[in-house]
Amino acid sequence: QALGETISLARGSHTVAALLLVKTTFGVGVGAVLLLAVFGSTVFRAGDLGIGLLFAARGLGALVGPFVARSAATADDRRLMRGIAIALLVFIGCYLLFPLAPSIWIAAVLVFGAHLGGGAQWTLSSYGLQRSVPDRIRGRVFSFDYAMLTLTVAVSTLIAGQLVDPVGPTVALYALMGAATLASAAWLIWTRSLWRPARSSHSDEKEAPGIAGGPR
Repeated sequence: QALGETISLARGSHTVAALLLVKTTFGVGVGAVLLLAVFGSTVFRAGDLGIGLLFAARGLGALVGPFVARSAATADDRRLMRGIAIALLVFIGCYLLFPLAPSIWIAAVLVFGAHLGGGAQWTLSSYGLQRSVPDRIRGRVFSFDYAMLTLTVAVSTLIAGQLVDPVGPTVALYALMGAATLASAAWLIWTRSLWRPARSSHSDEKEAPGIAGGPR
């Protein structure tokens, strides 16, 4: 019954459905976290210190991301959705640049940026759901949201683990980011009506000069 109510709510609200898919879209690329240890030890050859640095950068980015997201956490749904879109693109973009980093320190900065985007999308999507979902069903919706995220992260991590040995960490990372890019592009296209600037009433009047005011 709880699952049915959540799905029914999502089917009736484009905004709720879009917000429910944000963390899942992000989760497609989260298997990259598994690869940080491999990059730190074998690609950048920085040993235990390098591995620790990359994971510390990840944690710091996830910590700072929600504070950066505050500027987009407003009652304006379009601004909220645009903030989520930017956060997803930052996450993917930083990880695409990560294997090209000339040093472990630059790599750590890119990991920080990636998870700053990750932390921002988490905060914004959670805030949006809190605003959009009725009190009586909010707990069930969040449970469903986290369940989908957990499933996606598990699959992404499994794929990363299966790919890293036969193709290497760089190809494995790009495969995950390719999938995350496709998922994010699909989300952006499907939600374009929610984040694109609203058409002004002045433009509407120009398109229908024979109609003076009033709803159409």
